[in-house]
Amino acid sequence: MCENAGVCNLGYVVSARNLAILSFCQLISATGSIVMVTIGGIVGASLASNAGLATLPVSLLVVGIAAMTIPAALLMQRLGRKTGFFIASLSALGACLLCALAIQSTNFWLFCVAAFLLGINAAFTQQYRFAATESVDSEFAGRAISIVLLGAIGGAFVGPELIKISTGMNAEEPFRNVFYLVAALYGLQAVLLLGLGKFHPPPVAEARREARPMSVVIRQPVFVVSVLAGTAGYGVMAFIMTATPISMHVHDGFSIEATSSVIRSHVLGMYVPSLIAGVLIDRYGYPKVMTAGALA
Repeated sequence: MCENAGVCNLGYVVSARNLAILSFCQLISATGSIVMVTIGGIVGASLASNAGLATLPVSLLVVGIAAMTIPAALLMQRLGRKTGFFIASLSALGACLLCALAIQSTNFWLFCVAAFLLGINAAFTQQYRFAATESVDSEFAGRAISIVLLGAIGGAFVGPELIKISTGMNAEEPFRNVFYLVAALYGLQAVLLLGLGKFHPPPVAEARREARPMSVVIRQPVFVVSVLAGTAGYGVMAFIMTATPISMHVHDGFSIEATSSVIRSHVLGMYVPSLIAGVLIDRYGYPKVMTAGALA
């Protein structure tokens, strides 16, 4: 029990504000990623001289996420979460403007660079859930993560709507306009992140004394199985999200609205179960839940 009511109340206010900001910023980042996944291959097909390169921009988005995941964590250890998140938002804003410029100038390789830069923000966004746990007491960490993940569910609806709005703004260049809209959202994200309060990372001194060398960790069967399962799951997800827009819109002639709806359903399938995954894991254990996911 807190002995100083004033300090406790202030702590609750900061925690609630942090979670609200992180959830809304998660929505914006999810919106940007969904927009790129939905139309990245379509734009790539229209810009690339070789049709086989059409999916390269979306692939580079994923590469950007993977390449920056560890550097993002290290940078925030050095500069703090607020500064790291802010820099990433500005990077995403610039990436969206580059996307629009690439479409206007029909420059495929510039579009590829922009897609990679957009992946940088997505790598930082993966740290939002950890920032959420550092905003609350440890017993509320699971709930805090769920609140932040709600933002990603919102992005599944906002992204397709932005594509639809941009199509109505200018039917001749709808995809250039949507990147302007997303750039504005990332600008809002940067401003919102400045309002984050203090974070309270868990003490690490004891953990460091007991930490095992990485060479020992990676030789564990449970580690190998987890990495292989993650590779398979992420690989299938990337394949579906990359190939579907080109297959539906470019080859089969479905409208961009119909294509966006399919991507939306896929994203909802990714994030909605995560709201109860923790409860299922606590009850049935990791192996059974992972197996159920693989079967699904």
